[in-house]
Amino acid sequence: MKKVLIFITLIFIPLFLYSQQSRFDYVEGEVSIKRVSGELIKAQIADVLNIGDSVITGFDGFAELSLENTSKISIDSDTVFIISKKEKQGQKKNIFMVVLGKIGFKFDRLLNEPDIQTPATVAGVRGTEFTVVSSLDGSALYVVNEGSVAVESEGTLVVLTTEEGVEVPIGEKPGEKFEVKIGSVDFSGWLDKGNDEFEKDPARVLSDVTEKLVEYADEATRFFHNYEDSFSMLSEMRENMISIEKEKGSEAKSEYYKKEIFPKETETSNYVLNYRYFALSALSLRRYVLSSMYIDMKTKYILDTKNPIFSKFLDEYEKFLQVYEKNVVPFLVEADI
Repeated sequence: MKKVLIFITLIFIPLFLYSQQSRFDYVEGEVSIKRVSGELIKAQIADVLNIGDSVITGFDGFAELSLENTSKISIDSDTVFIISKKEKQGQKKNIFMVVLGKIGFKFDRLLNEPDIQTPATVAGVRGTEFTVVSSLDGSALYVVNEGSVAVESEGTLVVLTTEEGVEVPIGEKPGEKFEVKIGSVDFSGWLDKGNDEFEKDPARVLSDVTEKLVEYADEATRFFHNYEDSFSMLSEMRENMISIEKEKGSEAKSEYYKKEIFPKETETSNYVLNYRYFALSALSLRRYVLSSMYIDMKTKYILDTKNPIFSKFLDEYEKFLQVYEKNVVPFLVEADI
């Protein structure tokens, strides 16, 4: 399967890798860019992010990005930010992923505003200034300074307006929204609380993250099967187009392409876009969330490897890896890994 995936990715990527560009205006401390090609480089002012690129900040890292119309993104220390894209309701939609850490967004009514994603949530925004925090236990915190944000998890939607916030545990519905006095939120303390929740029961937290991994893998599989069916039909239509040209001429061929083949090509490329989106979302859990958990636990129990808490965690760790290897890796390419 993997060779097939590499081939179709090369074919269809040019059809959908276009979007608003994000450019670094400011970089401080340890800030890295992992390109969609797999290359890892040190971020510098004026560098541009493209679809599939990730930004990783260290303990002293901070970066500011600019979009069109003076829109800004502020990436705090110990944060992972990924730009992705998917097809949603017939349109290609930018997805800004807050995998771990804290990010501030200020969108001045972009032409095509992105959705915001954490392991626990997806949110839609409009002309908004807000902060998103994603902790090690998978939970998310949204705080809105101005505008509105619609936060969705587990089929439940909560709309936040100016000076409102909400917490969302991974795999659960959003909590009750609450009033926020701007500048009064202790984001660092909230992140520490998420870390504490992980420390209390790391195996349970990892089990919740594995459930999210399964969701991503199932969606990747569904869209891949849709792609296979669509590509098969597209191949037949292209064969038919050759016959039409021979029998009815080039004008009939052009008309057939415009009415039948081009829409099918768009549909097929959208299926590729979506299965890749879910596969890369799963990869982000493996690369950044699971690895952070493992390092934390390995460090804590380095002299107590037989501890039952650590043993239970390792059991869940192996379950995660089994799901990942079996149900996600087939949808990845060498540059991803």
